[in-house]
Amino acid sequence: MNYTLTRLMNEKTGRIKDITEQTEYVFLVSLSLLLPLLLRHPQILLGTAVNYLLISSAFFIKGWKRNLSLAFLPGISALFGNLLFGPFTYFLIFLLPFIWIGNIILIISIKYLHIHKQINYFIVLITGTAVKSLWLYLSAYSLHKLGVVPLMFLKSMGLFQFYTAFFGGLLVFITYKFINILQERRIK
Repeated sequence: MNYTLTRLMNEKTGRIKDITEQTEYVFLVSLSLLLPLLLRHPQILLGTAVNYLLISSAFFIKGWKRNLSLAFLPGISALFGNLLFGPFTYFLIFLLPFIWIGNIILIISIKYLHIHKQINYFIVLITGTAVKSLWLYLSAYSLHKLGVVPLMFLKSMGLFQFYTAFFGGLLVFITYKFINILQERRIK
């Protein structure tokens, strides 16, 4: 009898965890799609918010497929938002694959190096953001030299990307510290 009750409790707890994870994923997907449409300026705020979502997904979402799917959504949303409102949509189309790869670099660096390998969060954050921003800058630079994108994209794909990813990661750290403090108070 006791075994059956324990088994039922474990199944129920597992279902609650699954529902919680599904809800977190849907929430992150929704924000990833809506933020670029609703919060288009200032770019530093939007970039920080999007990177916050990307890094949060590494912590909250299990499985690589779901994490990586979130890497694509902000760019797609920005593209469709700009199709309706902006004159530079044409150039964004060429940059999207590089932006997606940059987002994947950031997610993988946090998920693998920090969460799985337990490397210091700030070392991973700085390294991941540096690699992402360098990747984006070199991609935009190459596309500019090939005459595909205008010079203005070099500014937004360089150091600016480092700042927004780092600030997003810093906000994730602050959020986690705040959640931990609340949980410790609730336990006491």
